[in-house]
Amino acid sequence: MITIIADTQHIAKRYARIVGASDEDTRHYVGNNYAVTWLEGIDLGFSPELSQTLDRLSPTALPYFPDRYPVVLLPADGHLKPSEKMANHARILSELIANSTYVYVATSDLQETLLKAGPMLVTVPKGFLFQLHLRSLSAKGIRESLQNRLQIRGVQQKYEQALKKRKAEWLISANATHLLEKVYGKGSHQIEPIATPLLSLICRRYKASKEHKPESTWQVNFSIEKDGEVYKFTSDKQFDSVADANALYIKMRKAMGVEPVIISDVSVKTEELHSPGLFDYHTILLAANKHFGFGIVHTTKCLQKLFDNGLITWPFTKEHLISQNYARQFWNNTVHDLRGNSRWEQMILKIDQPNQDCIWENYGKRDHIGICLTERKCNPDVFKLTKDEQRIYDLITERMILAFGQNARMKTSTVWAIFEGHDFKVEKSTLTEKGWTAMTNRTFGNTDTPYTNYHWHEGELEHFYGVSITKRTSQPIPLHTAETLLMEADLFDLGTTKEKADAVSMLFENGYVDAFDKEIVPTEKGLALYSVIRDMIIGSPLQMGHFNRRLSLGLYSKAQINNYTEAVVRELLSSETLFAKRAVPIDRATKKMIDNIKKEAS
Repeated sequence: MITIIADTQHIAKRYARIVGASDEDTRHYVGNNYAVTWLEGIDLGFSPELSQTLDRLSPTALPYFPDRYPVVLLPADGHLKPSEKMANHARILSELIANSTYVYVATSDLQETLLKAGPMLVTVPKGFLFQLHLRSLSAKGIRESLQNRLQIRGVQQKYEQALKKRKAEWLISANATHLLEKVYGKGSHQIEPIATPLLSLICRRYKASKEHKPESTWQVNFSIEKDGEVYKFTSDKQFDSVADANALYIKMRKAMGVEPVIISDVSVKTEELHSPGLFDYHTILLAANKHFGFGIVHTTKCLQKLFDNGLITWPFTKEHLISQNYARQFWNNTVHDLRGNSRWEQMILKIDQPNQDCIWENYGKRDHIGICLTERKCNPDVFKLTKDEQRIYDLITERMILAFGQNARMKTSTVWAIFEGHDFKVEKSTLTEKGWTAMTNRTFGNTDTPYTNYHWHEGELEHFYGVSITKRTSQPIPLHTAETLLMEADLFDLGTTKEKADAVSMLFENGYVDAFDKEIVPTEKGLALYSVIRDMIIGSPLQMGHFNRRLSLGLYSKAQINNYTEAVVRELLSSETLFAKRAVPIDRATKKMIDNIKKEAS
């Protein structure tokens, strides 16, 4: 018998229909020598006894390092023990795996799969555990998945590494969270190695915006007429003093038509604008926020709905780049239906070489790459798509069409001029080959003006006119949106896109942040927590990013993880904001350890 393990029952049902497992049994489908089950509804984690032990400890007795971490089925919120339904599901899953010739893992997150079913999957004989190579809910995609299976090697090592990472996250989160609960009460605060530094980024941006003091700079401009066209040159230097800018302005006013400027440099740069690659999970979150103002949580729900209905898919691969044949295959399967829409028809007709490959160079760093359309025709009424879900589907459709467009070329001319030691410049960009940009309504450079060589020459003397002064006043730093937050978090490597999305969801659910239009604003609760942890390791994006990165790579020993936990707890215990006069000073040895941790990250 072959067992297929999916994420959810909805997805498992589609796999079952294709492989002929038509009989629905308790928590699985069977038939045609296949059994198809799912992980939804199983919640494995560390025993609640660990948290109960923490509850009994005084603040000064923390951090707590368990001798062992019992992995058990966790009870649902408000219940004392796991439900009988969950226990039966786990037992059935275990029996199916034990009685299978082959086991196929068809889930989106291998690490999460190992944490949910790892103890059972580790028992599968070497060479009999596979990950489906291509994940698609279409019939053709599922059949190809079964043919293109990818053997999961070193599953024992992968499971142990995933468990080690979870232990490290639990150690820091549980100890720090329980310490704050001793002060503020049960359920008051939650500390997480990714969520807390993200909160710091949000609060830092918010405070910087509120404390902004406008500053002004001035630039001097003049104009030159060349071949019947007027060019406005701007001083390269931005003057901090209006008096300095005015002094140069007066000199140039007197020199108009009398003393020329000298053309000091002329350069022409050609830039190739690649057609945009397919969306991955990270870039679709950014695009949805930019175009529609959608938050991470909302976009993720829309994507899940589209995926569950078999309208989109994303291929998996063991390589850094996906086979380009897959992209063409999806394109060929969907292009006929897309032509039925006038908007897509107009874009498709502008593709010069419809059979060319997509560009994939920038993808492959995350769990999945290249979000594609499946061959299922999108009917909003049949699939009951909301307006927002249709928007996300259209965004993916547009990007998939653009990915097959030709590259564009842009020429940028830069001319430099000198007047009494001051540099001035003018730039002009023109698309010489529109390529994929002709398929959109966006403007790139002077797209309506053909490129012309205006024959500027170094050393020429040019008379000028129209001298003026431009004042620029600095604007407050804009508050974080989901787009800018993810981009800044990437600089610190704060986990995978999914982990960051989950962390942002936690901040919203626990009342640390709120959203107004596109902007993420910290609440009073969020600012209160930030005031405690802003200078500590647990609140530092740099420190926790370094910790998460090395933890994911398996570079930290048990002792090093314990040191991080010790440092986080000791810093919190020393906080006078939390404990006032009862704050526990950091001893010399602990301070040295904290300093070494901070030095290592910097």
